[in-house]
Amino acid sequence: MLQGRLLSYPDAHCYRLGANYEQVPANKCPFAVNKYQRAGYRRVNGNSGSNPNCFPNSFDDIHEDEAYDEKGLELENTMADCYDRNAKGEKDHFTHSELLYRKVMSDQHRKKTVSNIVGTMSSIDEPKKD
Repeated sequence: MLQGRLLSYPDAHCYRLGANYEQVPANKCPFAVNKYQRAGYRRVNGNSGSNPNCFPNSFDDIHEDEAYDEKGLELENTMADCYDRNAKGEKDHFTHSELLYRKVMSDQHRKKTVSNIVGTMSSIDEPKKD
């Protein structure tokens, strides 16, 4: 239950108060955190005045804590490859759909499927692309 609340409470705050919900004193982190986020919906901290909104910069004294730096993973090799999720001979992406349409669906379901596709695509008003 608690894990669900950890996700849903901030999401609800963000929905109701906007992206700057963490600036509201009740929601504010008690530790020094600067995300360099400016402007936006419902600012409550004066929009950081004329301070710079980028990191790193030469105007503040914030530095990265090296203790939290994750070291790179040691790889067995540096070769990359394209992963084909289909086994050999399984590149047919149409037979399954055809069997569904022809063998499983009733006439009524086929008519509804075609109607849904035509109805959705009829709102496209862009020029055809070759």
